[in-house]
Amino acid sequence: MPPHAAGGSSSNPATAVALLEKPVLSLYATSTPVAEIDAIFLHLYAPDAIFEDPLVMVCGRESIRSQFLSLRQMFAGARVLRYEVLLETPSKLMIQTDLEYQILRFSWTAITLKQFSTFELDYMGRIRRHVDAWSVVELLKNIPPFRWTYDLSRALLGSLSSYALSLVQPPLSGPTIQTLSDRSD
Repeated sequence: MPPHAAGGSSSNPATAVALLEKPVLSLYATSTPVAEIDAIFLHLYAPDAIFEDPLVMVCGRESIRSQFLSLRQMFAGARVLRYEVLLETPSKLMIQTDLEYQILRFSWTAITLKQFSTFELDYMGRIRRHVDAWSVVELLKNIPPFRWTYDLSRALLGSLSSYALSLVQPPLSGPTIQTLSDRSD
């Protein structure tokens, strides 16, 4: 399915799964009113729903709600930049999102995170399991000290591995450009 700018929708709005798309994405925006977040949890999440991400695993919609409300305390702002529906079945929704988190009130402190979210539904169409997975490399590349270290270590590893491999591999040789063009005649 094609990617959507924040606020877009899936290609099949008739399914119950597609109706979850916009509300669950709004959970990641710090601008979403608390009353709207409460309505999402009361109506779309099963009472014993499970939420998992790389840092936490909680059970129950109250606990899950607390995790999303905590974004307001941790970040000066958070929003969905774009998303793409990867899978949509009657019992499962998978979405890839690019999220922007503002660490301080200054624009240069924003980090972008690629996230993959999976929502499994119960027999009533409510979310019974919500799993977020992050691209750790993307996360680290957005934090300046880690980005510099990451870039430097990749360049260093690339140089060292190329040198080590050149010791055990034969040198590059082969036909010249002229020889290659002669073959095509």
